[in-house]
Amino acid sequence: MWFKILYVIFIISQLLYGSYYIGGIVTPRQLMTIIMFIFCIKKRCVDIDSYWRLYNVFLLFLLISSLITGFGNIFFRQLVGFYFVAYVAYLSTKYIIREYKAEYLIFYTLAFVGLLDAVVTLGQYSFMPFAAQIVDFFHFSGGSELSELQEYHHSMDGFVMPGIVGEVMNGYLLPIVCIFLLYNKYSKFFIINIILWTIAIVALFVVQQRTGFFCGVLFSMYIIYELIISRLGKHFKVLFFLLSVFLVVLGVYYGAEMLGGSDSRYALGADMSTRTDIYQKSWNYILENPFGGIYELSNNGIMPHNLFLNAMVYGGYLGGLAIIFLIFIQLKICVITLFRLSIKKHLALLMFILAWLSFFICSLAHNLSIVTGDVHVWIFWAAIICLIERYNIKTKVL
Repeated sequence: MWFKILYVIFIISQLLYGSYYIGGIVTPRQLMTIIMFIFCIKKRCVDIDSYWRLYNVFLLFLLISSLITGFGNIFFRQLVGFYFVAYVAYLSTKYIIREYKAEYLIFYTLAFVGLLDAVVTLGQYSFMPFAAQIVDFFHFSGGSELSELQEYHHSMDGFVMPGIVGEVMNGYLLPIVCIFLLYNKYSKFFIINIILWTIAIVALFVVQQRTGFFCGVLFSMYIIYELIISRLGKHFKVLFFLLSVFLVVLGVYYGAEMLGGSDSRYALGADMSTRTDIYQKSWNYILENPFGGIYELSNNGIMPHNLFLNAMVYGGYLGGLAIIFLIFIQLKICVITLFRLSIKKHLALLMFILAWLSFFICSLAHNLSIVTGDVHVWIFWAAIICLIERYNIKTKVL
């Protein structure tokens, strides 16, 4: 029981880790990581499996890269503050799913925090004073700009809403929350799921993270479609599919027309001019520095904003190839499993796979990813491999 309670607090602390320091020394995130690691030792679930052995190869080359470029001190801070935290999350998630079959704790915890985040996000977009105060409390960037926009009731179009997790993480979290809010084994309560999902998807829209909104809509519609057609006859399935296509086309047409005249980030469409410049500079750095050097590059104000470029800049040629190999193994397992599972029998596994895929797609246009040591990637991956084992789905894993 205590392990479950601590695990829930641990997950919440990952999203709110930048809020404040306890006694000016340690954050709740750091404190909960230490506590969870001690519990993992007591439960004798500390191990390094094939995925983490491959990940450690990447970390080794990241260390070499950091030492060569003179930023070894930053590496060790990142190792303790991010990569070790991700490792503890991976261990504790595997244990809680294998021993307690408590994957629902992940769904409900992230959904709860996500709904709070959605309400605050909508409040920020709607000029609610409390929402701006929350931004100041968490020390998010853009707090003064948000307060000024709210004070003069300027349009929020073009400003990314930080919610309670920060402007970047908000675009990662809310698509996952949209997915998890559709998790319900009891169909008679599904209308409640749809209502909560509507709140989350509207909040995700006003965040104005285009990649995240794409993932939230795409994967949510996939789940809703699968849940509905699993209860329909053959002819109704075809009718529902045609109706879905019609509504999507209609929504895209009128949505594009409405957004085209606004100042929102959606109105920019696929404008890649700024990102192209970043990608070019990152690629040039990779060609000139085979051992990588992310801390040197970021010190010059450049972050690659792409999963694969980040892999090469962080780990150099060898470390980058190691983690790219790991990513493709994970992607292959997710895709193969996706086609082999049954939504009626394996709904939880479907949710985690879509959450992992959502994070993967968002990382193609942003920096937060498995490369940077994000904890959620490893939580989802631990859940995926544990549920594949439980359901005995014939998918080759490492």
